[in-house]
Amino acid sequence: MKLEADGKKDGKQKEMTVQLYHEDGYWFTAIPVVACLLQYLDGSIRKPGLWRMGQICDPQRLFRDMERLGIRIKIKIEGTTNHTFLQ
Repeated sequence: MKLEADGKKDGKQKEMTVQLYHEDGYWFTAIPVVACLLQYLDGSIRKPGLWRMGQICDPQRLFRDMERLGIRIKIKIEGTTNHTFLQ
């Protein structure tokens, strides 16, 4: 999966490309759900009501856990390549 985005942050133009890869489409679908459940099970996203995953999960932890579970992540921001979300 590939995301190409551009916009402004702190008044400066930014461009970002995010690529996620796993050789098995079923695992690629299941891993983000497991990463979300890890946050739920440790209590960090236990809030009352119905929430969408993208609204309630900590994105940095989600990416870190997805990478740990086998999804390859490549993030490029304005010519700098980071192979992990938190560098």
